[in-house]
Amino acid sequence: MNYRALIFIFILFSSIAIGMVVHTKNLQENVVKSSALHYAKLYSDALEEFRDLYTSEVVAVAEEHGLQARHDYLNKKAIPLPATLSILLGKRIGESGSGATASLYSPYPFPWRKKDESFKDEFSKEAWAKLSKNPKEPYFKFDIKNNKALRYAVADQMRDDCVSCHNNHPDSPRTNWKAGDVRGVLEIKIPLDKIIATTNNDLKKTIIIYVVLSILGIVGVIIMIKKQKTYSKELEKAIKIRTSQLEQEKIKVERANSAKSDFLANMSHELRTPLNAIIGFSEMMKMGLGGEISDKHKEYAGDINDSGNHLLDLINEILDHSKFEAGEMKLQCEDINLPGLIERSLIFFKEKAMKKQLTISTDIESKTETCYADDMRLKQLLINLLSNAVKFSPDGGFITLATRDTENGMVEISVSDNGCGIKEEDIPKLFKSFKQLDSSNMKKEQGTGLGLALCKNIAEAHGGKIWVESDLGKGSKFIFTMPTKS
Repeated sequence: MNYRALIFIFILFSSIAIGMVVHTKNLQENVVKSSALHYAKLYSDALEEFRDLYTSEVVAVAEEHGLQARHDYLNKKAIPLPATLSILLGKRIGESGSGATASLYSPYPFPWRKKDESFKDEFSKEAWAKLSKNPKEPYFKFDIKNNKALRYAVADQMRDDCVSCHNNHPDSPRTNWKAGDVRGVLEIKIPLDKIIATTNNDLKKTIIIYVVLSILGIVGVIIMIKKQKTYSKELEKAIKIRTSQLEQEKIKVERANSAKSDFLANMSHELRTPLNAIIGFSEMMKMGLGGEISDKHKEYAGDINDSGNHLLDLINEILDHSKFEAGEMKLQCEDINLPGLIERSLIFFKEKAMKKQLTISTDIESKTETCYADDMRLKQLLINLLSNAVKFSPDGGFITLATRDTENGMVEISVSDNGCGIKEEDIPKLFKSFKQLDSSNMKKEQGTGLGLALCKNIAEAHGGKIWVESDLGKGSKFIFTMPTKS
């Protein structure tokens, strides 16, 4: 196997694996942060709920029984203040193993809390600045690299049942409190060590899975490449064998085609020699040059002459077709006067048109009066199309021969009639050799099925093309193009 391909595959899978590990690491960090925030919020909500419950239920009942809530409750017959008990509860929870701590600080501390409630660092100052302006949104910061902890702060707002106590206490630093005022900050500190350790274990397992899958992927791709290489070699070998067979078949076909063309050319030549004699002598007999004969015999001689000419036309078509197929047809192209060629071609059909009472008209839209073509072959093409139009047009019908210029430097020539038309499914067969359509109208007319094939050969040999537009029962229009310049 190509070592470059192996290196590429290794680099590809390694890049994918590294990308997945980096992505997983980022996910881990997000999980750590979201988990820590969740714990901190639960912690702060629990402390605030406990403080509310203690204030409304315990402190109120205790005062009714003559007990006071004091900060120095241990030296007096009293119960602790709500804030004091909340801080103690937070410490106890932290000492129990969670590692979390809770603290309260304020710019308005009671005298006995000045040491504990002062702003000790930048975070506490930032927390107070943020929460005093927007007490509804918590303020937090992560320190994953150094202390590996989350510091989560919420506003400590003055409650309705606390306002009176704070405003009337003789040691209160402020006596104009209102419900909802931000008195201080409740900070929860969540250590991240345990959360990171848990997610690190999961991350290790995930990385191992990624590495194993990557190795399996590389091995699988290598196996597939080896199989593909083996298959490619077998396929290449089969293609070479098949190509050799096709080349042999091609040589056989070319030989057979050449032999056929040679045979047709030779047979056409051998047939035309005696046929010309038959045509010539029958013409002489019809004219009475060999002596007077009866009218009946003159009629027989005319039939022999007509049949001979028809047979000669068929032989010529076969010979021309064989030359085109063998690539031996050489064109003698020159500038041809198009209107003159059209007039010369129409002369051949004046008598037949009169017999069938056909109207033949021309529609010359082309401004170009010359085209560059082989005069004889172009006339042969035009006569073939006109002959078909006359042949398949009904008595009293009409035929139109038209020309027009095209945008690509060609002249377009068309022959249209109002004959029987052609079925859509039969159109692809029209220009194939020895193909005659099965239409009942067309069966009446004899031919080799080479006329339109020859027209196609002639048009394409000049660099043009030929096609047909037909509507069954309404007529057909045969169109071909010829170059106007060499």
